[in-house]
Amino acid sequence: MKNKMFLTAAVTAFLIGAGAVVVAHADDADTDIVDDPGKQTALESAPEPTDVSTDVASDTSPLAPAASNQSNPNQLNLLDQQYAITEMMTGSVAAGRLDVNLLGASQDDQLAGAFSDSAVASRKKLIAYNYTATQVDSMLTTYNDGLRQAITTPDENWLFTDNKFVVTTWQGIQWNYNTGSATLIGHQSYKNPDGTWVDDADAQWRLSFNHAANEGHYHLVGYRAVPVDGVQG
Repeated sequence: MKNKMFLTAAVTAFLIGAGAVVVAHADDADTDIVDDPGKQTALESAPEPTDVSTDVASDTSPLAPAASNQSNPNQLNLLDQQYAITEMMTGSVAAGRLDVNLLGASQDDQLAGAFSDSAVASRKKLIAYNYTATQVDSMLTTYNDGLRQAITTPDENWLFTDNKFVVTTWQGIQWNYNTGSATLIGHQSYKNPDGTWVDDADAQWRLSFNHAANEGHYHLVGYRAVPVDGVQG
């Protein structure tokens, strides 16, 4: 990460980045794929996503080639898939946000506010919304540790109050019922406590995710991020 260094630990711990609000999308049997019909394949040919949650978070491997979109035509259309993935990736680091109500407070008050029972419970809920159940406890520990480090290291530009994931180029989405994968070029953007925004460098992201039908949104399973310019962070 460019300037939110503690997120590197979070990303490495699970191989992702953790938590905000992901758009809720339920399956829609009446929705067609918004894409070139010639690119759509039979359901049986849609590739299964790869669980990369044990891989490193970023590396210098060659960029993966773009792929054709493949999806079950009875599920979300392509634009909705893109929106849900973007929101999922925005949510994937939102557990590291500092509450704007704590801006200007003393370090002790920031720590007290960020680690009150309600704040920790809210952080855990965000993580649970964006990650699979087996990841929640470890990610909560990682983000608690990272936020505490950010608050207690005021000379480093680690704190952020908001974030958004920006997609530069979509390179293919494959989705087969409740599991999927996507390849894209993009980056996280962070809002500093002073209100300015700063962008990470673009990377190629290869994501795997699942979609719990009874929840109506995506959970990030794993990813591999390869810096486009060859520079990490």
